[in-house]
Amino acid sequence: MRVTHIAPRDQGGYGIRYLDHRTGRTSFFICDRLVLAAGALGTTELLLRNRDRFPLLSPVLGKRFSGNGDLLGFMFSADLPVHPSKGPVITGTVRFRTAAAGTCRTRATRRSSTGSSRAARSAA
Repeated sequence: MRVTHIAPRDQGGYGIRYLDHRTGRTSFFICDRLVLAAGALGTTELLLRNRDRFPLLSPVLGKRFSGNGDLLGFMFSADLPVHPSKGPVITGTVRFRTAAAGTCRTRATRRSSTGSSRAARSAA
């Protein structure tokens, strides 16, 4: 199912229109309270699509959006075994080759559950 329209009702509560992807039919229901929990993108998109029905929404809705600094990287031909299930939840590692043939330097930053950071260097 996909919510297509939301709107406050004059009598109180909210009207919700949604599309049932299994049947292809659009349906409507009324609720007293509405909680939007469609994720960072889905909730923002739903509010932007229905902005005209919610005049008190901030004009900055959907602007300055951030993916929380997430970065996905890939590694090919690793010389060392990689164990993705080990280590802290937030880890950043950069590995680069130096001018000396075959020498690698690694700089890893790990953030502990207390929020403190620790940088470590190693030569391989």
